[in-house]
Amino acid sequence: MIKKINAALILINIALASYLIMKLNLPVIAYVYFIALFGLYFSKDIKEIALLCAAVSIFFTIKFMGRAPVPAALSCAFFICAAIVPYYFSMRISRVKKVYLQRNSDIKNKREEALLLHSQIYADKKRHEEEFEKIMQFYISARGLSKNINMQEYASIAGKIFSNKPGITSVNIFDRKRSKWECLYCERPFFEKQWLQYLNSNRDLLDIVRASEIETPQFCPKNESAVFLPLKMQNEILGCLTLTCEKDYAERYVLEGQIFSPQISLSVKRIKLMEEISEKARNDGLTGLYKRRYFIERLQNEIEREKRYPKGFFIMMLDIDWFKKVNDKFGHLTGDRVLVSVSKTLSDSCKFGTFAGRYGGEEFIIFVPVSTESEALDIAKEINKAIAAKKYKSGEESFRITISVGIAGFPADGDTVDELIKASDAALYEAKESGRNKVVIYKKRL
Repeated sequence: MIKKINAALILINIALASYLIMKLNLPVIAYVYFIALFGLYFSKDIKEIALLCAAVSIFFTIKFMGRAPVPAALSCAFFICAAIVPYYFSMRISRVKKVYLQRNSDIKNKREEALLLHSQIYADKKRHEEEFEKIMQFYISARGLSKNINMQEYASIAGKIFSNKPGITSVNIFDRKRSKWECLYCERPFFEKQWLQYLNSNRDLLDIVRASEIETPQFCPKNESAVFLPLKMQNEILGCLTLTCEKDYAERYVLEGQIFSPQISLSVKRIKLMEEISEKARNDGLTGLYKRRYFIERLQNEIEREKRYPKGFFIMMLDIDWFKKVNDKFGHLTGDRVLVSVSKTLSDSCKFGTFAGRYGGEEFIIFVPVSTESEALDIAKEINKAIAAKKYKSGEESFRITISVGIAGFPADGDTVDELIKASDAALYEAKESGRNKVVIYKKRL
């Protein structure tokens, strides 16, 4: 814009100078206007030159054009305007430049804000991707865990998975049975009793429905936080997980626990249902002992193992003496109570590796992993004595019962299931025939 105005002023300058030279015949006026023209031309670079040249032009105009006051006044007025114009447009340019600089500054600030927002979005995206990856790992772990059908195995694998997570210092997994907590996995075994006491004494934990940070128990280090993950399905308490972790990780595992507690609860519910079905399939409904079929399967497995690692074992066939008379005299409900009581005595006598089953009616069978006859005989006599000491009451009458026991050993009395059962049954028959309430070892071994 300033270049166009300068060009117009230069044209006017030339035209006016030509007119004055021609009319007044004053050649000096050409030089005066030339000086002004020079100032205008170079004012685009240095505006002070226009002011200087205008001052010189005005001086010479007054000096040499004094006899023509009107043209001199017009020339002086023109020179003054020519000197002001560069300053005027310089001011305008400064204001416009200032506006554009402000706009550029605003744009730059907005660009920086956009870049900052972009970097935040990228960081959030990366963080969410990492969290999604963790969630997927948890999901895959939970899905893999759901393939197990044994709670103890499930708890062991789950405990190891959680233990490998960053920031976690200990993992504890508890089952809920008959309104009591049962420890399935404890990474710090020396805290198992303290955890059970803590859970049983804090009834408020039963009301927690989502993973939450709880007050750190006194027996845990003070620099750790405790996270409680309830395992619930339709208000049924299946169990719980307690995690102790570094304080900075507590919020993370609360969030992840809220996501995965339902998945774990569903798996635990499925496993419990499978265990219940399996238990009903292998255990007698009245006594809780193994059914005959499942006992024979277990016995066959033990025989196969004995063939690889021979140590020897015994089986005992037991029969309640005169049980029919108990049913006839006191009724079948009393008879059932007797069966349950005898079964409990047998279960209590089962130490590590020993298992018992209901063979049929009032007959029971026990697997005893001992290697000598004397050990088997002592166990049988203890069972016989414990059952005989039990007193039963039906109405106003009281009575006791006794049992007869037949014992057979592997492999001397048989190396198959059928041979062992046949031998123990023969020994039991001998005990019955010889007066009952006796323990008899298979005759082949006498």
